[in-house]
Amino acid sequence: MEQSNDEQNIICEIKRTKKNMLRFLLSIGLLFIGLICYGIYWAFFDMNRLPTGELIEQSNSPSLVGHIFFVSNNITPSVNFT
Repeated sequence: MEQSNDEQNIICEIKRTKKNMLRFLLSIGLLFIGLICYGIYWAFFDMNRLPTGELIEQSNSPSLVGHIFFVSNNITPSVNFT
């Protein structure tokens, strides 16, 4: 059975429309997922949402400068502080 040129054009147009609709739905889905991820970041991990308060005490962290040596036969690294 041979299809006419009009039928082939219609089939090609339907395929193109399905492809464009799939792209559109995927982009909307990715945008929605991105907004959900940003909302989770904003709600739980954004440091600007922490309350400001009075500084109670300030201290300096110890200056531990060391060299880490990985031994090929050992799983845990050995640390030498100099």
